[in-house]
Amino acid sequence: LLEFAQCVDLPLKFYSASELKKIEVESPSSFVKNITGTSSVAEASALSVYKESRLLVPKTKFNNLTLAIVEYEKK
Repeated sequence: LLEFAQCVDLPLKFYSASELKKIEVESPSSFVKNITGTSSVAEASALSVYKESRLLVPKTKFNNLTLAIVEYEKK
């Protein structure tokens, strides 16, 4: 993932479980919490990027990938 982001010149930020725990999400998961220590990774990470963001696409799973998309107003 890091190598891909560098190749296409996209910023990539990583969050700790303690940072993600602070974010309120629509779709918390007890399964994810048992594995990672936080009940959300995809939605919480997406919402953490910008303070004034809103969830546009909730947690969505594709095979071994889970993603969420947020929308924000650039000021």
